[in-house]
Amino acid sequence: MTKDILIGGKAVRMTANAATAYRYKQVFGKDLMKIFQDIAKSEQADVNTFQELAYVMAKQASFEAGTISIDDYLIWLEAFDPFEIAAASGQIMELYTGQKITTSKPKKKADQQSES
Repeated sequence: MTKDILIGGKAVRMTANAATAYRYKQVFGKDLMKIFQDIAKSEQADVNTFQELAYVMAKQASFEAGTISIDDYLIWLEAFDPFEIAAASGQIMELYTGQKITTSKPKKKADQQSES
């Protein structure tokens, strides 16, 4: 899924897909799924996680995912104020998790479904 997310007045195109967690681990050495499980339990998140995730998804959207590295991350991060990404963290997480979005369509209408 691809979406433009506003960070500090700049539209940043980001893509979340099946490779996102792998690329995140490749660059940052952390298990993204475990991080989000911990966030779900404690309802608290580290701002760095959203900065890192935003970077990976921005690189995927620009078809530069093959160039991701810690050094490139730091250069990318310098373009933003630290609080700008934190303010967009809800949108970043929503894009990654794909909340409330489905591409499937029901086969039967609600009034045609049988009761069990």
